Amino acid sequence: MPDRVDGLTMTTQLFQGETDVLLALTANKESRHMRIIALVTMVFLPGTFFATIFSMTFFNLQAEDVESTVPSSLWVYIVFAVISTAVTLSTYYYFVTIRPNQMLASSVSTEV
Repeated sequence: MPDRVDGLTMTTQLFQGETDVLLALTANKESRHMRIIALVTMVFLPGTFFATIFSMTFFNLQAEDVESTVPSSLWVYIVFAVISTAVTLSTYYYFVTIRPNQMLASSVSTEV
């Protein structure tokens, strides 16, 4: 009887281990998808923010002639949007890639 119980325990642990592996793989896949969503958000959010600000009435960005539909100072929006997007992506890159590597290197050097 004890051999049968040990066999059932091992079988249960085997299935639980397989389930844990599948859960870990699924969590890793979802984590990658969330990073992609965060990256897409970081690309579009600064431009959307400045488009909202510049569409308000306290900026007069109308062109000089009546027939023009694109304001002559559109470059101001483009500069702000590109710079803020670059800063946002650089900050993301720093906190996701560079800083963890620095923290890992410093923890390894203090352990030795």
